[in-house]
Amino acid sequence: MTEEEIYSSLHPSLRFVLSSWLKWEDLRNIQKKTIRTFKPGRDLLIISPTAGGKSESAFIPVLDNILKHEDHNPVCLYIAPQKALINDMAERLLHLFPPLHLDLLVCHGDAPFHKDDSESPVLILTTPESLMVLLYRKDSSLLSSIRFCIIDELHALAGSERGSQILAALSRIEEKTKNRITRIGLSATIGNPDTILAWFGDNEPVLICEEREPRSHEFHLHSCDPFYIPQILSKNLAGKRSLIFTGSRKKTETLGFILKKVLPSVFVHHSSLSSDIRRNIEYIARKGLPFTIVCTSTLELGIDIGDLDIVVQIGPPSGVSSFLQRLGRTGRRNGNPVMYCLTTSPEDTCITVSALMNAMSGMVEPVIPVRYPYHLLTREILLCVFASKRVSMVKIESMIRKKPYLSIKNTKMKEIISHLLQNGWLSKDGDLFIPGPEYERFIKKPGLLFSVIRDTQVLPVITNEGDEIGFIQMKSGKNRFLLGGFSWESTLQDNKNVVVQSSTTVANPPAWSGSPVEESHLILSGIRTLVAGCSPPFDIPEPIQKDLDTFRGNFPEGLSSDAISIYLHKNQITIYTFFGKTWNRILSTYLTKNLGYPCRDVNSYQIILSGEISRKSLEEMFSTIRKISVKDLAESAAPPSTYGKDLELLPQSCIREQWCIDDLHIPHLIHVIQDIDVVYLN
Repeated sequence: MTEEEIYSSLHPSLRFVLSSWLKWEDLRNIQKKTIRTFKPGRDLLIISPTAGGKSESAFIPVLDNILKHEDHNPVCLYIAPQKALINDMAERLLHLFPPLHLDLLVCHGDAPFHKDDSESPVLILTTPESLMVLLYRKDSSLLSSIRFCIIDELHALAGSERGSQILAALSRIEEKTKNRITRIGLSATIGNPDTILAWFGDNEPVLICEEREPRSHEFHLHSCDPFYIPQILSKNLAGKRSLIFTGSRKKTETLGFILKKVLPSVFVHHSSLSSDIRRNIEYIARKGLPFTIVCTSTLELGIDIGDLDIVVQIGPPSGVSSFLQRLGRTGRRNGNPVMYCLTTSPEDTCITVSALMNAMSGMVEPVIPVRYPYHLLTREILLCVFASKRVSMVKIESMIRKKPYLSIKNTKMKEIISHLLQNGWLSKDGDLFIPGPEYERFIKKPGLLFSVIRDTQVLPVITNEGDEIGFIQMKSGKNRFLLGGFSWESTLQDNKNVVVQSSTTVANPPAWSGSPVEESHLILSGIRTLVAGCSPPFDIPEPIQKDLDTFRGNFPEGLSSDAISIYLHKNQITIYTFFGKTWNRILSTYLTKNLGYPCRDVNSYQIILSGEISRKSLEEMFSTIRKISVKDLAESAAPPSTYGKDLELLPQSCIREQWCIDDLHIPHLIHVIQDIDVVYLN
């Protein structure tokens, strides 16, 4: 099809709305490519830079198909990782749907489905969890006509059980309706698109990529004492529209509270604030006036907050993908992206420069799909039994013959069934499985099975007037705390709520729990090249160069830029891996166990063993590690911290296997070891 034929092939009503209502003069290249490639039954993965028109690329051909078939039932799902992203997409589509005489339905935790909702939506916008709720309702007819599924921000879902949850739901819908669902995935940052396309697509999958247009990026790298960060920000952000990304909710609250004293219109945005507060901040941002929002990753994805002048990264990013997503929030319409990176230590500076190097060279982390989604399978088995009341083993066995359970063996599935019987979740009536006595717990708390997100017990924080501010953990126990960038004092706390009033006293943020995010293997590899003496392919300020030199001083000269370097001292062995703390702990445990030398220290960059060992013995050991099985190396991994909670639903062997394969990524570690050389510095 020529470019003119592509546009003229669309339904007349759609052409009219695009040109007259949305004032589009032309389609973007990625949209033309998608329309040309699209056909029902063919799965697509669309990769295009942030604000590159990906969403419209997916919706235009789907809406064209809907209009030509005169559909009035739900035929398309739109799934996104965040409720805010769904609300944002619904708002954008409301400019498009009414003139086409089409309707949509938003369904998530803050907007649950009710029978009196839209009777004839053609599109359902939902989260993975709410899709499961719709699927296992007594009346799941709302999903009976689904033919298309658009999965937004696929990179944020594919590497977790939430992504597996989508595949499982689509498999169930196809099984019930006998309709083949066309999958369309959208992302700006996936390092292994072919793998992800094969993971979620089944039929004639096609990858559609839009190359990043050459653009001038304006980066400002600052190394400074934390005390001076508010001063730098107040000087550079006044009168601008800006986002400031920090590494945690605690840092977000602290910085937001300080900046409110030196800048106007400062807001705080993170996952522990109420949805009303977050929506209000997003609404204010879209007005076009200057603002500063201090946030976590909640605003990293494509929620529309209008044009931005500057994005600020405080501290180092954990991955190149995240770095690119944040960079993509600025310079969307006109002009070039402007980003400030502020670091407070030589190590943080080195991490940030590594992320920038990789981003500029087009390198992005691979997304590794979950291989053994045991937590999800267990929940699906229970949901199936609880919904049908009587289910055969044949029915349950059929589950693992479809995505995402293809890697799970029948013996493991039977082990899970036995475990559920022993723990009272299931009972047997002859050859059929029926709900067990623990079914009552599901009735009281159904979210237990619909979500695979590990929840922490939280308490809502409300004002004396009843306005919800956000959530703190039950064990926080503080009478004064920061939330939403303001100081609050608790006036009443029970097992249901924390009632607060405004306070003028300086306070600290609540003690939120959360695992620290490690730097990606790609960033660590970049750090290795910097430590080895390689210079970044761009000019850097003198203070940044000083930080790099200072950090290099922690390592011996002659370190390899692309291999494991080993330094043999008289009574000490130092192995410079740059594999990250988690992988290094596994390796150090294995080496200690097999060499007999205790580990003196382990961090993200090195393993230090006590003792004297010959080079030949070490060479033999690394030769063995290159041939090691996943099972053998996994024995050196520490158990997950959630063991106790998970044992109720899953046998220990399944928890351990999923932890080692899908959380620690031990197969990937072995692959990295097999591909990397080992050099000796002495």
